[in-house]
Amino acid sequence: MPRMTIRRASGLIAVLGAVMWAVLPSATQAHTYYACLKSNGNARVFGKRTKCKGGETKIAWSSSAPRGEEGLPGAIGPVGPTGAAGAAGSKGATGAAGAKGVTGATGPTGVTGATGPTGASGTASVSTVTGSEEESTGAVGSLTPASAATCSTGKLVGGGASTSVSGTEFQGAIADSYPSSSTTWTAEAIVTATGSSGHLAVKAYALCAE
Repeated sequence: MPRMTIRRASGLIAVLGAVMWAVLPSATQAHTYYACLKSNGNARVFGKRTKCKGGETKIAWSSSAPRGEEGLPGAIGPVGPTGAAGAAGSKGATGAAGAKGVTGATGPTGVTGATGPTGASGTASVSTVTGSEEESTGAVGSLTPASAATCSTGKLVGGGASTSVSGTEFQGAIADSYPSSSTTWTAEAIVTATGSSGHLAVKAYALCAE
C-alpha cells in the first residue's frame, strides 16, 4: 500500500494535495486519498482506504474537485516599448495610368520676335535645256547612248529624263538620270522588250538658273 509520512502538517490539506501528484501512481486520475493525522501534526498518507492507529485522526479527500468560478479579468498591463522599425518592403507594382487631366487655360500671347536679317536674292529665272535624243535598237538589257543636257549660262539646279519608243514591240525604262557635272545632266535608258522593228529613245533635261 503506497504510504508517505508528513511532519509538522501546517496547511496540511494544501500540502497533501500538492504531494499526491509527485508520489502516488494514481495521482493523474480522480482518486480518493486517506491520511492518519497525529496530534503532534505529523501525518501518514495512503492511496487506499486504511485503518488509523490509536491517537490518530482519519481524514480523506479526492484528487479531483468541481471547477471553480471563472476569475475576474486582470488589469490591463502597461504599454510595451515601441518595437524596432521593420525592414523596408519590396517595391510595389506600377499603378494604372491616371485619367487625362483637364486642358489648361490658353496662355498669354508671347512677345513679337525681332525682325530677321534680309535673305539672299533669289535667282532671276530658271530655264529648261533639252539634251539630244539617243536611240537604241539593241537586245533586251542593252543601254541607249547617254543623252546630255548642258546649261550654257547660269548654273545647273536640277534635271530629269524621258523615254519614247517606235513600233508596238519595243519597250524600255530610265536606267540612269544624274548630274554628271556642275552644268550638265545626263541620262540613259535600258531596253526591256524588243521586236522585229522599232527602237528605244532617251532625252535628258537640265534646269538652269540665271
